[in-house]
Amino acid sequence: MLTIQNNDYIASINLTGAELCSFYSIHSKTEYIWKGEGSVWGSTAPVLFPIIGVLKDGFFIYKGVKYFIPKHGFIRNNKDLKVEQHLSDQLTLSFQYSEETKKMFPFEFRFVITFRLIDNELEVSHKVYNLSSTEVMYFSVGGHPAFSCPFFENESYDDYFIEFEQTENSNRWNVLPDGTIHSISEDYLEDSSKINLTHSLFSKDALIFKDLKSKKVKLKSSKHLTSVELTFNDFEYLGIWAKPEGDFVCVEPWLGISDSSQSNHLIEEKEGIISLLPNNDFISNYKITIKEGTLS
Repeated sequence: MLTIQNNDYIASINLTGAELCSFYSIHSKTEYIWKGEGSVWGSTAPVLFPIIGVLKDGFFIYKGVKYFIPKHGFIRNNKDLKVEQHLSDQLTLSFQYSEETKKMFPFEFRFVITFRLIDNELEVSHKVYNLSSTEVMYFSVGGHPAFSCPFFENESYDDYFIEFEQTENSNRWNVLPDGTIHSISEDYLEDSSKINLTHSLFSKDALIFKDLKSKKVKLKSSKHLTSVELTFNDFEYLGIWAKPEGDFVCVEPWLGISDSSQSNHLIEEKEGIISLLPNNDFISNYKITIKEGTLS
């Protein structure tokens, strides 16, 4: 466990998987990240790379060869990340390709993730390097932070809601039993900026949105003014998910998405895939901001 902090907040990151496991307020003594109960869901904030979600039948095809990658990629649960820099308020971890990774993912890459604490804001920055001088690299990247819900004792999950910064008209794309995305969406947000949370909301898995206007969402309560805000200007997709029995909610900024049920497996044609030219790099950031109010 590695920590960064300032006068107001402490963030803790597990070296395994570069997983954020705590964002703690020193003044209110409040933990805003899900504690990761193994009996419900043992993760807290998986880092998603080089795919988001699942591949249809577990593989993609590149130059006629099948490559099998586990759900959400291989940074998650990875014990081989290296500490590049550890300052009082900033941590940078990295992972580089090997002959083993090339069996799953044929590209030569370096992946770097930086956590930076600025006042009440935690910035999470991903940087991907294509180390090849000849090959275009195809990948996705995203976050999966799980926030405690409710924040405080003697509250109810049903007191909470997700608030979008803009009024939305957006369909939900449903997850099929094999983890792929249904090719047909269903009506969901209609002139609305709010989703009320209930445990039953996630009985059909995640809420997945492809065309939101908002680039900022807040997790809020009807009982007080404290909120968690996630800003995702660099990301095209958003997932909202929880285990129906879990007191948490994940707000997930994605650059990429699970395969469609109609996928042809070709990585170059995968929806949402990023193509990175040889000897180039790619950066994406999201921010978590805690705004502490007063209990009513």
